[in-house]
Amino acid sequence: MQVSFQSLFATPVFTSFIDDTSIIQTAQENSIAFHEQTEKPLLVSEMWNKQERSADQEDKDTYGITSFGDDQRLFDHQEWLPVADAILNCVKEMLRTAYGDELAWMAKLSNMWLSIYPDGGFIPEHIHSNAPFSGVFYAKAEKFAGDLTLHDPAWVSKSMLHLHNVDVDFIQTKMNMQVETGKVILFPGWLPHSSQSNCSGENRIIIGFNVTFGTKE
Repeated sequence: MQVSFQSLFATPVFTSFIDDTSIIQTAQENSIAFHEQTEKPLLVSEMWNKQERSADQEDKDTYGITSFGDDQRLFDHQEWLPVADAILNCVKEMLRTAYGDELAWMAKLSNMWLSIYPDGGFIPEHIHSNAPFSGVFYAKAEKFAGDLTLHDPAWVSKSMLHLHNVDVDFIQTKMNMQVETGKVILFPGWLPHSSQSNCSGENRIIIGFNVTFGTKE
């Protein structure tokens, strides 16, 4: 009997690292400066879906903050250029391994923002509309900082199939990606994702970004 096997419609998810400690330090320092200087930032954790802002320091320290509501183009600021360049170079290399030079050459950052999650902080499940690829750079993620959870968009259909006591990959609908300082994870913008609660005892600092494609200017 001849048998062939294909895994169709697979979801591409890339991981890599930015090992340059100066880039990591710059991202951390710039993020902390935003936290200290922004009077009423958008909150994350359970306040994210409510899109609430707060000027109260206790709220900021409890729920965490993001620049997403104030500045989604950090790469427009001189102090963020080294971080943006490092992220884009990492993205291009990841895309090159799967799709070749042409697509990698056309990759650009369309958005880039920061988020700081205190102990207990998290981001609810969401997608990035109109983004071919999205990603996250972990500028600070200590042990138990909270994994990234990716959710199969077809979970409703797959959840209708119950195979008791059988562990089969094709009916798994959630995967957790371990996080650590310097790690970069890239995935399609339509892929639902969330983060587990930060239980590290220290802030988790991330730089989120969206990727688009275009001709060279």
